[in-house]
This record gives sequence, structure tokens and C-alpha cells, in this order.
Amino acid sequence: MSKAVRFIFLIFNLVVMLVSASAAGISSRTKSYELVLFYSFSCAHCAKFCQTLRAYSKQNQISVTAFKLTSNSCPYFPNSILVDQRTIDQYFGRGAQIAVPALFILNPYNMYLYPVSKGNLSYSELRERMDVLLLKIQKFERTHG
Repeated sequence: MSKAVRFIFLIFNLVVMLVSASAAGISSRTKSYELVLFYSFSCAHCAKFCQTLRAYSKQNQISVTAFKLTSNSCPYFPNSILVDQRTIDQYFGRGAQIAVPALFILNPYNMYLYPVSKGNLSYSELRERMDVLLLKIQKFERTHG
């Protein structure tokens, strides 16, 4: 085999490896994290975001714990938990006003909590934000235990 053919073959294999790693990247990064959602059934922004988040969580194999502010559940998260004041204080701070939809990343192993968004995001906005945040979070957790 000539040097040029070997070089092209090497580049092709490298590209295949990079594409495969990129496709698997988010799913592998999300395995040790959970998403925590706060929403209100009567909120139109929440309804849109619940659908978006459900699609994202399925695509990236990340679990979602959903807290609802009212007794009604959105169809995308039928097992939502009715939120209590203690949970609101834990996620938003004691006495804070809650804005929905609100999304957090939780590392259940060390209980570190990171805000992702307040308000509706499109699928591409959510994906881009999660890509950036997960890299930053993992870097932070590697250096801060």
C-alpha cells in the first residue's frame, strides 16, 4: 500500500472514530446525572417545555424527576410529584419565588445541584446548553471532588 493510500485510510478511520464518539458523547456524559423539572400544568410554556424535555431525555437516556405545582400532571411526566415547601426551599432557596418551567441537573452521587434554565427552551437550545453545562460540571467535579 502506498503512503498516500495509508494516509487516506488513517484519516478515514479517525473521522469514523470522531463521529462515533460524538454521537455517544452526550449519552455517556449523562449517565451519572439526573434532570429535575419544576412545572405547572396550567402554564403554556411548561407544556411546550415538558414535551421538549421528554424528547431530550429519551434521546440522551437521562432520567427526569418532575415536580408539579398543582395536582394535575403533564402527560409527558405522568408520575410527577406534587412539590412541597421543603423541596422548593432546597432547589430555589428559602422564601424564593419560583419561576416555571425550571430545570436543574442533579448528581445523585454527591448531591451537587446545577441550574439549567428557567423558562421554555427549544430542543436545540436545550441540547446546546446541556452540552456546555455537562462539560463544565464534569470539569468542576473532577477538580472539587
